[in-house]
Amino acid sequence: MKIKIGSSGRQTDASDAARFNKTFIQAASLWLLLAGLANAQIFTANYGNGTVGKYTISGAVINSTLITNLDNPVGIAVAGDRLFVGSLSGGTIGEYTTSGETVNASLISGLQTPQGLALDGEGNLYVANYASGTIGKYTTSGATVNAALISGLSGPLGISLDGKGNLFVVNAIANSVGEYTTSGATVNTSLISGLALPATVLADGNGHLYLTQRVPGQVSEYTTDGALLNASFITNVFGAVGMALDGNGHLFVATHVNTLPDNPNGKIGKYSMTGAAVNASLIPGLYWPQFIAIQTTPSVPIIQSVNQESGMITFTWSAVTGQVYQVQHNNDLKATNFWNDLGNATAATNVIMTASDSIGPDPKRFYRVVLLP
Repeated sequence: MKIKIGSSGRQTDASDAARFNKTFIQAASLWLLLAGLANAQIFTANYGNGTVGKYTISGAVINSTLITNLDNPVGIAVAGDRLFVGSLSGGTIGEYTTSGETVNASLISGLQTPQGLALDGEGNLYVANYASGTIGKYTTSGATVNAALISGLSGPLGISLDGKGNLFVVNAIANSVGEYTTSGATVNTSLISGLALPATVLADGNGHLYLTQRVPGQVSEYTTDGALLNASFITNVFGAVGMALDGNGHLFVATHVNTLPDNPNGKIGKYSMTGAAVNASLIPGLYWPQFIAIQTTPSVPIIQSVNQESGMITFTWSAVTGQVYQVQHNNDLKATNFWNDLGNATAATNVIMTASDSIGPDPKRFYRVVLLP
């Protein structure tokens, strides 16, 4: 049986399917239909002035000091309406809303110079601890899963998940990238080596890795097997650290070129997936920007992961706490007036929600997640 999964931000009529901005990702026999990202927003951790800024993906300022008085913010990740921000000096991960309100400034504490953050589709937060050479795994509620999930690393900075259970880690001191599973098993400690001051690795979910190297000032492109595709995918990005994808064919790169932390000479550039500059200074005037994160419109549920096992399909989606969601299914997209509820409507208690269904005799079945009023 072929399975499609969709995300819908509202209850819609018969033309619902035609109104989606569609991105299709093939995973085994599954097809995912993801909501469009036209209203995505960029969050940047500004080390130099202790702030988090919020911008549109077209570069407009929403709030350049959305969160203030942070202690050397570096890592940042977003899920639903929640932001997670790492404090390098404070050794903490704070939780905030995407509107800037503090939820818990010390959600996770006792870390050793935390750097890159990554979120999986099951509500787990991965943290690179530079000083201890470890990757810690926590829930988004702050509970410790394994504080040293991966150890023996050499200055871990940026980390990235590929959505297939693999975690890629930049070892800044060893000038390499290692590959591990999300359960902590080693795949290849030197997947990519011989780099020059690497900072961030980014998996696109389609078998490609993008890697910033600060001194050459470039972004290089590799396969997830470690094969080099283009060493100079993007050039003239000296001091490049953070990267993010908007899911709509654009890569964003944060740089701070030859500046002191208190000088607003950092910027975020926007590039196509061929490496061409769309706007190399999309967002200027930043204070030592570090890692960046992109959030889709909070009200739209976005499929995060899909698993098919033992006759069951299980999928997760991003959610907003307190909002009510209904999973529905349909055997014929031409009959879009006839969607059947899968279970009861559920109010979100976390930023990630999960649903499962048994795989029956239908030749195909389509799913969607609807945000109820």
